[in-house]
Amino acid sequence: MLSTDCSASTGAIRKAELPSALVSCKCDTPPADREVDPSAIEQKARKSVSGLSTFQTSEANLDSHKRAIASILRSVVFGDPGMRTTSGC
Repeated sequence: MLSTDCSASTGAIRKAELPSALVSCKCDTPPADREVDPSAIEQKARKSVSGLSTFQTSEANLDSHKRAIASILRSVVFGDPGMRTTSGC
C-alpha cells in the first residue's frame, strides 16, 4: 500500500497561483486491487486545502475526465468561483 500522506502535494497547491483540482484516476478498480483509497486521499486534501475541487475518473464513466479538464479550463479562463484559487483564500 502506498503512503496516503499528501502534505507535499497539498502544500504546493496552497502556494500555487493557479486554480487547482485533485483528479483521482482508475476509480473503477476494485478496492481490493487498489494501492490507495481515492476517497481517503480526497478527504485529506480537502481538509488541507479549503475549496479544493475533486474528481474521480473511471473507464466506466467515459466523460468523467472531460468534466475534470473542462472545470479546470473554465476556472482558468473565466475565474470560476467553484474552483479553488490562492487569491480568494
